[in-house]
Formats: sequence, structure tokens, C-alpha cells
Amino acid sequence: MSVTAKQLIEMVTAFIKDRAPLLIVGMPGCGKTDITDSVTASLDHDLILEHPAVGDPTDFKGLP
Repeated sequence: MSVTAKQLIEMVTAFIKDRAPLLIVGMPGCGKTDITDSVTASLDHDLILEHPAVGDPTDFKGLP
């Protein structure tokens, strides 16, 4: 599913207000972090970024 920057802003805002987890996937450099950072700042929330490709698997799945 491809969305515009405006649609992503609306979606991120809705997910933050609902306190729902959100996974944004896209090509590098398309503005995912910038958009999310600006929305969280406008709503006075903290932003926590997780990058599963470079994280330890136990961070996401726990220990076996």
C-alpha cells in the first residue's frame, strides 16, 4: 500500500492518539522518520525508533 506524506501524517496522528503500535515500511530516505518526528513533536510525545534489521532478536521476541 502506497500512501502520500499527508496520508502518513494523518495515520501517524491517529495511531498516536489511539496509543496503538505502528510499523512504517518504505525505501530509505522517503521521509518516514522526519514525518513521524514532526507529528510526535506537534503532539508533545516522545519518539522511540526501533530498527529490527540492526537490533538483537531477543529485543523483539524475547528469549526462547
